[in-house]
Amino acid sequence: MLAPWLWQCSFPDAAWFFLIVNGLIVLLSVLLWILVRWAFSSQPVFDHVRPISSSDIVMTCGAVVMNAVVSLGGWWGWKAGYFSLAAFSWERVLFDFVAMLVLMDLGMYVTHRLAHIPVIYDIVHRKHHDHTETNALSLFVLSPLEVLGFGTLLVGVTALIGPCEAGLSAYLAMNLLVGTIGHTGVEPLPRRWLMRLPLGLLGTSTFHARHHADRNHNFGFYTTIWDRLGRTLGD
Repeated sequence: MLAPWLWQCSFPDAAWFFLIVNGLIVLLSVLLWILVRWAFSSQPVFDHVRPISSSDIVMTCGAVVMNAVVSLGGWWGWKAGYFSLAAFSWERVLFDFVAMLVLMDLGMYVTHRLAHIPVIYDIVHRKHHDHTETNALSLFVLSPLEVLGFGTLLVGVTALIGPCEAGLSAYLAMNLLVGTIGHTGVEPLPRRWLMRLPLGLLGTSTFHARHHADRNHNFGFYTTIWDRLGRTLGD
């Protein structure tokens, strides 16, 4: 695990580490996007793939830098003793994964709805919604404030739970997987499954695509639970 090494890192070494890691995350996401698009091309959600623009590339690079900055802030908070990481156990990994999923899903639902308040939307979130049809970079076409908001929420939930490194890593891997698949414009799950519980509680690619098409519904990320409770679930 990387925690012991990161604890010994200097500030410049940690900064370079997080910048490289976040760049590799984008590369991994793009490769996964291509693979999922190829594997499920017969189950499209959108009619077309949005061409990648120079603006998309610039905003993705900005998101990499901002994610590195937020990661560095979390590293500093950990080093300064504002929160700690728990010891590994399989029970702890499961608890941390579920707790982070539930709390982050709720937190992102709330902040996502706030981002759709008109005056905030125009400043913070409009560019992401220009992608009514998505491409391999759509997940990262975010304003600096969006990246900062997600990162602050993530650091806050991490500090609250104090997860073990493996539990935190499992959550982050799931987050990348769900985010990438949600912007592929194809639906890996059979459509008849999406109407049945418990799969109907999942925030699927179709679910998120409908949010890009109709910005007044489907604000959740990992699940549809909060949209059901908040009466914002689309048809």
